[in-house]
Amino acid sequence: MPVLNIVGKLYLGSSIADRVYLGTSLVWPSVLAALITQLFSAGEQGAIYVPRPIVLGAQALFQDSSGTINVTADGDPAGRMLDQSGNGNHAVQTVSGRRMGYSEPNGLLQDQVNDLITIGGLNLKAAYGTKIWTLCVGYSDLGPEDIILLNQANETEPWIGIGQQGSSSSGISSGAAEQEAVWFNGVLESPATRGDMWALMNASSVIVIEFTVLAGSRNWNAPSIGMYLEGPTSGPKKSEFWMLREGSLTDSERQNVEAYAAEQAGATL
Repeated sequence: MPVLNIVGKLYLGSSIADRVYLGTSLVWPSVLAALITQLFSAGEQGAIYVPRPIVLGAQALFQDSSGTINVTADGDPAGRMLDQSGNGNHAVQTVSGRRMGYSEPNGLLQDQVNDLITIGGLNLKAAYGTKIWTLCVGYSDLGPEDIILLNQANETEPWIGIGQQGSSSSGISSGAAEQEAVWFNGVLESPATRGDMWALMNASSVIVIEFTVLAGSRNWNAPSIGMYLEGPTSGPKKSEFWMLREGSLTDSERQNVEAYAAEQAGATL
């Protein structure tokens, strides 16, 4: 009978594994490869971003939007970040003055003034009815007190996940999306106001949000990470992991994503 050797930090059910072998055969070569297989092997739409120059043995971060100049050193601008899910939903910034900077050893550092990167071609809106999506963000530095996790490029309405220090506003998602559930560092919470969101964001390093996008709402065909058009709200100052996937996650899938995002952000759940 084959022997299952488990090492590292990937959940298999309630166990954690990094590299998985059956006898001497390597079944999954890495935590990230295993995560991609678990989340996207059935053709699920979405994207995974790990902001490092080299991911799974290939260049994944580029200084220009066309992907011809590699990011190699701390501070290099990030004009193109490759989607690791296999869906080809790469994130791009064509304007050089609005590009986040690579921050060693892994992460994107934004100025929280005008930096933005956009996932072109990924439409979050259903033609009819609704679509459920799950967003995961891992970050090591949240930055100032006005934070938004995902928004539609160049539009004022569609966005999800906003925290504002001291705000009593109950508008923690836009009219184009409904925030259904949110986990902070693996714990399900029920923030009622933007101030609640901010406090939970500030005490966490990993956020998972399940949300519903409504058909007939404004465009959701260019979701963006970073500055919101209405400003000064922007994404976390330094982020190390982003995942967006259509559908709800199982508990096991969510735990896997949280564990990987936390490791990338240098956090312990």
